[in-house]
Amino acid sequence: TTKPANAKTTEFRVAIVGSSGGGSGVLSVGAFALLKEIIDTLQNGINDLEVVDVCFVSCNENLDAAKSSSGASLWTLEGGKTKEKKGKGNSKAQDNGDHKDKHDEDRGAKRRGMIVCACEGELADVNRVATTIDIRIADKIEKGLIDGVVMVSSDPLGVNSHVASACAKNCSSSSSSSSSSSSPCCSAGVVVVGTGGTSVGKLMEMGVMFGGWSFGGSVATTSTSKAISYGYGLSRHWGVDFVPPPPKFNKINPHSLLDGCLPAFLCVSMVSSILSLAHDVISNVISINQGSLMTGMQQQQQQLTNPTINSLPVVVLVVTAHQVCGGSLGTIGIMAAVIAGSFLSALPPLTGRIISGIIGGLLVPRLVRWSLSLFLSHGCPATATTIATTATTGIVVGVISSSLAWWIV
Repeated sequence: TTKPANAKTTEFRVAIVGSSGGGSGVLSVGAFALLKEIIDTLQNGINDLEVVDVCFVSCNENLDAAKSSSGASLWTLEGGKTKEKKGKGNSKAQDNGDHKDKHDEDRGAKRRGMIVCACEGELADVNRVATTIDIRIADKIEKGLIDGVVMVSSDPLGVNSHVASACAKNCSSSSSSSSSSSSPCCSAGVVVVGTGGTSVGKLMEMGVMFGGWSFGGSVATTSTSKAISYGYGLSRHWGVDFVPPPPKFNKINPHSLLDGCLPAFLCVSMVSSILSLAHDVISNVISINQGSLMTGMQQQQQQLTNPTINSLPVVVLVVTAHQVCGGSLGTIGIMAAVIAGSFLSALPPLTGRIISGIIGGLLVPRLVRWSLSLFLSHGCPATATTIATTATTGIVVGVISSSLAWWIV
């Protein structure tokens, strides 16, 4: 493989710039979790890659509607192991250095930097501080000290204008000197990957060329789909292998599974008991001659009871999937589990559907992760990947689970 001409002999150097963006940033994970997911995925998935700088503005509100007085925080990277210190006005991060997983040790991964909250306050004040860091990163790009930039819902005309201009200038000079390059962004220059429909459009208007087809909107994306998308984009541009870190699936605990499903089972029992009691009371009041009315009441009771009973397999499948993945797959896993569970909502017998729901819950996280890697490795945008992964996983697992339900007694 060939590294950029201006790269070190031992590593690729990557910077992350951007913001929490629109609704996807506010409704999804926090800034620290998103940055940690991206950094861990890139550094563990691509050999000799190091994230050397971060400039990330996280706003408490949707940035499309945020005001200058809205609460915000600036996240950056400092040397040392990753750890967290919470408190108003203090740096924030989370300690991961003491608990390395086997995959990190096998691949020789290093905790090279500490994600910290550099400052917090009103958005206008945070943006001013972020601009100084943006200038610093842009200077590194112009000096050839950075090989790749990850743009996460950036502000190319505002806070991140210096990095955007440096990338556009770098891509322009690189493409003119190596017009025969197979990648949109020349191998001799900095490669840019990113998400955020509005920001990506502005960056392309400025002349920034994205490498490896790794660009697009951020709607319906998760931290996992973003991180894997960036990894495949960078690796495809550099011509190196990218191996997404294996997901950390938990072993299913029968007691925890039953505890998680207990509220749903209690709800069904209460509804059935209340409806049965109401039927008995009313039947003693109404004359026996009014048989047609009694028949109608029995039908109404079944119509109210059946949906609650049929929801149990869906609950079991969703709870099982959530316990296995530990929420690491975000809303993708939940939506896929709900779709799969809907296939079990009206199939007899109930015992078979419950057991099939557990089996389906074990399959959902694994198929979701496999589908994400499949679609993203072929250059599918992150938003389209989320839609395709959710639908594919839900339908496949639903068909398998419903088929098993007929054979399980």
